[in-house]
Parts: sequence; structure tokens; C-alpha cells
Amino acid sequence: MSLRDQLYPGDVIAALKSIHGPKANMIDFDIVKGTEAVQGFLSCVLRVRATCEVDGEEKEANFVVKKLPLLDIQKKIVENMKIFDQEVAFYRKCLPLMKRRFPDVKVVNCFFAHESGTIVMEDLALQGFENLTKNLSEYREQVMTLAQAKMVMRELAKFHASSQGFDWLKVAPECFLKDIRLEIEGTTAYQNMVGGSLLNSIVPIMECMYKNDPKCIKKYTDWLNDLEGNVWPFLVKFYKANPRYINAVCHGDFWANNFMLRSDPKTQAPLDLRLLDFQVMRYAPVYFDLQLLFYISTKGHFRSVHEESLLRTYFDAFNTFNNVTPDATNFEQFMTGYDETRMSGLLVGMAMCPIAVAFVEDTAPPDDGELSEEHVLKLLGSEENVAEKRARSIKAFREDELFSREMKVMIGELIREMDKNLF
Repeated sequence: MSLRDQLYPGDVIAALKSIHGPKANMIDFDIVKGTEAVQGFLSCVLRVRATCEVDGEEKEANFVVKKLPLLDIQKKIVENMKIFDQEVAFYRKCLPLMKRRFPDVKVVNCFFAHESGTIVMEDLALQGFENLTKNLSEYREQVMTLAQAKMVMRELAKFHASSQGFDWLKVAPECFLKDIRLEIEGTTAYQNMVGGSLLNSIVPIMECMYKNDPKCIKKYTDWLNDLEGNVWPFLVKFYKANPRYINAVCHGDFWANNFMLRSDPKTQAPLDLRLLDFQVMRYAPVYFDLQLLFYISTKGHFRSVHEESLLRTYFDAFNTFNNVTPDATNFEQFMTGYDETRMSGLLVGMAMCPIAVAFVEDTAPPDDGELSEEHVLKLLGSEENVAEKRARSIKAFREDELFSREMKVMIGELIREMDKNLF
């Protein structure tokens, strides 16, 4: 199937009329692949260049079309998790209300989104916006500068603040009452990916670290090995709104590849930012997005130096944008909540770390290659070749200095958090 065949011409016509007005008549369009950075696993993204005629004048429009994925295994995941429904609901139900408070909230502009599985958005790449990385392997190192992180904190605070003042459980109960990753029947993809990494990478690495005294970590590895009884119930508790904390519409998958930055071409200083990809958005404590960002997209040395100051940047911006008196909370209370929920973000961040190092060649096609069913299965942590996965994880831990250093930091932190929260 050609790229052109993947797009319904009616969607192009609708996009042209959204951009150039109802009198726009399509002349022609061209399509190129849209996923130039980290491969998209749950959607097909196409960049479109179209021409139209408006009152006798020829005009051009560039936009991005996000459609249901092509592979059957991807379609099954999307249908089970209802993630296209979730993103369409974000653009049609949530974002219009959020823009009442902040019209300039930093979200990619969506021309239209409909239930058949098509979302049409502006082409950020043509405006100079870029992802921080081109592939997963780059996450072995610190990919975000302090200046970029500060901008992300401020704009995430505005995004969260724009959702204050609405009863989201009534506005969109189909989106927020159940966690779409862990509570909807048939949604095993997330559990397989995160759980497979915890069982086949993190636990073996912990056992390797403490091989001279295996008894000292047995209670921790025993807890991790019981996904159904321990890990998933623990995560669900922190994935949903809690009156103890500030709750907001959260991105839900907030790591460095789900926003794009425009930078000064000479100094590389960040100038602007856009959030994108809301397939797993949720209504939850604001810590959810913050912890995913820190534990997936920053490294231990960066967090140890900058985490608290960046959280204060977020906190100050949130109170400024929220614009209520008195402030929703003070910084000490805010940090107490962050620390109380830290382990949930840490668990997910730890699970993603080996995927970007030990198994990145399995889960990402070569340059200009097509994503295959095998790539998807390997990302999702199929139960095949468990012994090989454990061996490769330990090998990476022993031989990759950057990976080993990060694993030691995160495992040490996990043990401290488990002692505080569980034991």
C-alpha cells in the first residue's frame, strides 16, 4: 500500500477547508512519512502537503494526519485500550474548556478530530519545532538541558492550571473513571511492557548487584515479582485523582519525545514548546506527569542537582497561572505529595530504561525501515525467550557504564522508597 492510499481524500478536503475556509477546493496532495523521530507504535503519522483553489487563487497547506496504525497487532492494542477515543476526546471535549482559561496553552493545534480514527494537526516541523531525540538509544544519556527543562516545567504548569475548575469526572467520565492502561478489560499491552521489563530486566539486575548477599533484597524482588497482587494495584492507586493532592488533566505519557521544542539556531536556547500525543491522557495528581518526565527523560546526576529547583519552577508557575487566593498549596505540602507518590513514577521510569539500552535494536526498525509485528511484540515484552532477556539485561548492566550507573542510582532509590512505602 502506498502512502497516498493510507489517507482518505475527504480528510484532506476537510483539512483544507479548516485552514483556508469553506470555499477551498482541493487540487492535489502529496504525503511523506511523519514519524521522523522515535517510531510511533500506536498510530500511523503522515505529513501532508496539499494544494487547493480559493476564489481562483491557488493556495498550499501543510499539516499532519494521525490515523489508526497499519499492523493488526497495533490495531488490536488501540481498540482494546481505546486510545484513539481518548485522544479525540481530549481535542474535542477537554482542550476547548482548557483554552477558555488559557487560549495560548502550549498544545499542538488540531484542525479536527473524529471518531473514525483521524486527527489532523498543524505541521510543527515546518515551524522549526524538533524532538529532543531521533531514536530511543539516545536516552542512555541526559537529553534535556537545564534551560529546556525550565521551559518544560513552566508550560506543563500552565497546561495543568488550565484544567482547574472543571469537574472532569462528569465532563468526560468515559475517559477518566477507569485507568485505560490498567483497569480496562483486555488492556494487557502496558502490563506486558512494564511488567516484562520489571521481571526480566530490573529483578535480574538487582540480583546481580546483590549477588553476594541475595537475602537482603529478597523482600524487594518478591514484591516486584507479584505484578497482579502488588505492582498493578500500587500503580492504580497513584494513577487516579486523589483529594490529598492537586489533580489536573494530565498528559499521561509525559516524556521527552511527547513535546517538541523550537530553539535559537545559534545558541540552541529554547524559544517555544508544544505538547502532543494525548492518547493516554488522564485526570490524576499533577505528580504523575512530573515523575514520568524526571524518571524517563533525565538521569540520576541531573535529578540530584536540579529536581527540587525545577519542581519549584513548576510550583511557582502553577500558582501564578492558577491565579487563586490563597494558593492551592504551599511548596512544602507540594513536595510532601511528590515524595509520597515518587515510587509510582520511579517504577515506570525504571521499566523503560532497559528498553532504550539492552533491547533498542529489537524494538526499533533500522533507518527508513518499516515497523514489523516482531518489533511491536518485542516492545510489549512477549513471554518468549525469558532466559535470553534476563541474560542480555545483566550483560548490558555489566558492560554499559552509563546504563549501569543509572540502574544503580534508580535501584538504590527504589529500595529506599519501598522501605518507606511498603516495609
